Amino acid sequence: MPEPSQKLVNLLFAALLFVFLGLYIAGIAAGVEPEIAMLRAGAASVALAVVGRFTLRMIESAPPTVPIKEEEPTSAEKE
Repeated sequence: MPEPSQKLVNLLFAALLFVFLGLYIAGIAAGVEPEIAMLRAGAASVALAVVGRFTLRMIESAPPTVPIKEEEPTSAEKE
């Protein structure tokens, strides 16, 4: 796995952890039973993980960028 993709994966897992915790705490605060809140938060986190992996695969399969070279001015353009 290329280096930028590895950094994205690390960020993805950290973001999913915060999403899971946020949804779980919000469910508990709303008065939902803890088991149901954990099930909902887990399902949302898994769905986001699948979407994140799909997005990373799309980024990895994109063609590399080509640097744009500045053209040297011709002798007619120099005058």
